[in-house]
Amino acid sequence: MCKMQNRLGRPYGMAMFVVLVCILPIFACSWGDNGVAGDAMLVDEPPPPLEDPGGIAAGSEENRFDPIELLRRGRERCAREVQSYSCVFLRQERLDGKLTAPQSIRVLYREEPQSVYMIWDRNAVRVKRALYVRDRLLNDKGEELALIEPAGAVIRLFVSRVRIPIHGEEARKSGRFAIDQFGFLRVLDRILRDNERFARLGGLRWTYDGPGVIDGRRTHKLVRHLPYAGSDGAYPNARLVVHLDRAWLAPVAIHSFADEHERILLGSYVTTQVRLNPPLADSSFEF
Repeated sequence: MCKMQNRLGRPYGMAMFVVLVCILPIFACSWGDNGVAGDAMLVDEPPPPLEDPGGIAAGSEENRFDPIELLRRGRERCAREVQSYSCVFLRQERLDGKLTAPQSIRVLYREEPQSVYMIWDRNAVRVKRALYVRDRLLNDKGEELALIEPAGAVIRLFVSRVRIPIHGEEARKSGRFAIDQFGFLRVLDRILRDNERFARLGGLRWTYDGPGVIDGRRTHKLVRHLPYAGSDGAYPNARLVVHLDRAWLAPVAIHSFADEHERILLGSYVTTQVRLNPPLADSSFEF
C-alpha cells in the first residue's frame, strides 16, 4: 500500500479518482515540472498525411465502403504507421443513469510502451492529471497502477498524487473504459473483437452512412446496429457511430446510443487537434 493511500486512512482511498477513457485515449501547453518540453503538446499545426491518403484506394470495389473492411484496414494502418500522437480529447458519458458534463482533456499518447498522459482542461471532477505507462507501476498484487493528481485545490493541499489500480472496482464505477484502453489501435481492436462476439450472438448489422466531418476533416461514417435491451443485457448499446478519418483510417470519433434514434447518449468520444507521431521520450511521461 502506498504512503498516499495510508494518509487517507483506507485502502485505495483515492480510487474514485480513476481515469477511464476510451479511449481514449487527447492535448497542448507547457506543463511546468512534468518534464515535457513547452512545444511537446502544441497541436494547432495540421498533421501530415500518411501513406496512401485515400486509405481505401486498393482492394476490390465491393469492399471499398464495406464497414468491416474499413475497420480492418484502419487497424492495419494504425498498427503500421502510428507510433504516437497528441490531441485534445472531448468526452461525455452516461454514468449511473446521468450524463456527465462534457470534458476537454489534453493527451500525449505513445504505443511502445503504451503510455498515456492526460490533463483535464474543462469539467475536471475527480482528476486533474493522470499518467499510465504499461508495466511501470504495480502494486503488491501485480495490478497495474495509474498515477493521479486529484482535482480541486483544497484536496491537493493534503495529497498531490496517488497511485490507483486501473481495473479496480472503483475504476469500473467511474467510467466506461479504463485508461489502458485508450488509443486508436486499442479502440479498433475492441470494435473488431466485439464484432466476432456479437456475430455469434446474432443481431449484428453494420451500415455505411456516407461521408462525415470531425474537427474539419472528412471521415467515413460507419454505424453498428445491435438489439440492445438495457445495461444488463448482452449488448453494450443499440447504435454505435464510428468516424474513421479518411486519410488515416483512425477512429477520431465514437458515439454510443441506447436507441436507434440517437436520443439517449451513452458515451461520446471525439479526438481533435491531432498531431501524429511527435517525438515523445520517456521524460514526456512523468510528473
